[in-house]
Amino acid sequence: MLNYGRQCLDEEDKRAILEVMDSDWLTTGPYVGRFERALAERFGAKHAIVCANGTAALHLSALALQWQPGDVVIVPAITFVASANCAMYVGAEPYFVDVDPGTLVIDPDEVERAVRLLRAAGRRVRAVVGVDLAGHPADWVALRALADRYELQLVDDACHAMGATYANGVRVGDCTHYDLATLSFHPVKHITTGEGGAILTNDDRLAERAMLLRSHGIRNQEAQIPAWEGPWHLEMTDLGYNYRLNDLQCALGLSQLRKLDDFVAKRREIAGWYDALLAGDRRFARPALRPDVQHAYHLYILRTAFGEGAAGRKAFYSRCLERGVRFQVHYRPVPLNAFYRDRVSPGTLERLPNAMKYYRECLSVPIYPQLTHENISHVVETLRLAVEGGGQ
Repeated sequence: MLNYGRQCLDEEDKRAILEVMDSDWLTTGPYVGRFERALAERFGAKHAIVCANGTAALHLSALALQWQPGDVVIVPAITFVASANCAMYVGAEPYFVDVDPGTLVIDPDEVERAVRLLRAAGRRVRAVVGVDLAGHPADWVALRALADRYELQLVDDACHAMGATYANGVRVGDCTHYDLATLSFHPVKHITTGEGGAILTNDDRLAERAMLLRSHGIRNQEAQIPAWEGPWHLEMTDLGYNYRLNDLQCALGLSQLRKLDDFVAKRREIAGWYDALLAGDRRFARPALRPDVQHAYHLYILRTAFGEGAAGRKAFYSRCLERGVRFQVHYRPVPLNAFYRDRVSPGTLERLPNAMKYYRECLSVPIYPQLTHENISHVVETLRLAVEGGGQ
């Protein structure tokens, strides 16, 4: 079965885990710091703080930035739900805006329109969470200009974009244009730690806050505790969480990180195969790129007319499955989810024409480093048969 994504592990990765199993540490030991330093160096940020998963990274970011009830956080409608949920976790309100119809990332013009509308209504707009959907960076230069003009905080949900660049060479994750970035190390991402995530930032205060809150809000250094009693003294000063990553996971992460450039290069090669094989086939719209961007291709998203709404896509899915190809949809617009339907303002879906049209047409096809040209040819043949109504 060719799934839309999967992990890519080798013997080096296995040896890295076994080395930790033979050591004195399994939980938070020396590999945590090593992985954090390696991440900071690779992405060009001053600080990296690893944590339990990408969702935890977003939650810690919201806490570090001190979002609170009454704050509004602008989020693209097309993203994984965690990009919006992180605002809800701290009592803030996500406000959904439309995406660019070509690149599918948050539209800066829609962001500015939302800020003006909300502030005119007396709302406190605090931040924007941009998402580098599928591996295509958001327009961070434009978003930074907006953030400066309206005094907004910026978060890059970069979980899809490890290895991508924008503005003709700026690395995703170096935090040149935003306050912090979040990463995910889920098995389908570019590198994996099983589950895991990280925050990248150049801000010392944000880094210190995120590091404290990922481990119960406990301090253990003499300089941090006024009435320090001795090396055993653990002082909980804030309400934190158990969002730590362990040494086993960080050892795997270090091994995987060394292969990131090769993984991204292979994904770009596979995207090139899809581009060539689908060139001229007007039934499938291929991913659009801004000219200043190098895409990381966590996902390769096509758009097509399934026909008959959801029933048409379901039949299409079944035809692909019969031939060993399992595609996925990334994503249903977040306001369509039951949790948000009764919480968003009236007229929300009408403000999101690009997101709604995209959802009716999108499918994520297999892309991961182990795929061969023969595999991709089979996927493309399967898609053509499926859209024509055929199967075996």
